[in-house]
Amino acid sequence: MVEHLIRNEEVAGSIPAGGSTSLLSTNKEVTTNYMENIKASFKEMIHDRAFWASWGVIGALLIATVIISAIYIRPSDLQVPVRYSAFGLAHFSRDKWYYEFIFVVFAFLVAVMHSLISARLYDVKGRQFALAFLWMSVVVLIIGFIFTLAIFRVAALSQ
Repeated sequence: MVEHLIRNEEVAGSIPAGGSTSLLSTNKEVTTNYMENIKASFKEMIHDRAFWASWGVIGALLIATVIISAIYIRPSDLQVPVRYSAFGLAHFSRDKWYYEFIFVVFAFLVAVMHSLISARLYDVKGRQFALAFLWMSVVVLIIGFIFTLAIFRVAALSQ
């Protein structure tokens, strides 16, 4: 019985028939195919007007966010309110003025990452699903823009 267990352990720990290098080449092939699929999806998406409409709205929201931040963000030594919480004694959390740039970075990250995710969804789930996801990204950016504008207004009051 002991010999049987030892033999099973030796077989379980051995190198597969194809060798261990095939695993590395398979990962490279998967990565290459993955990037090629996304590029092909983007090429198909570029020829679709509905995607251009959603990217146009996303671009307009990004431009509006940058313009609003250029208007409201002022360098100063004062700390500005950046968060609101109903818990605790101090309802407004304060931080340095450059903290407000995070809201602009958030908008750019949402736009870029959701476009990439949408390209992958276009490849895996199809046009309708990818387009719905991209329009939901527009909704996320609109909500983010409203919150960013509200925070900038409150911060402008304290400067």
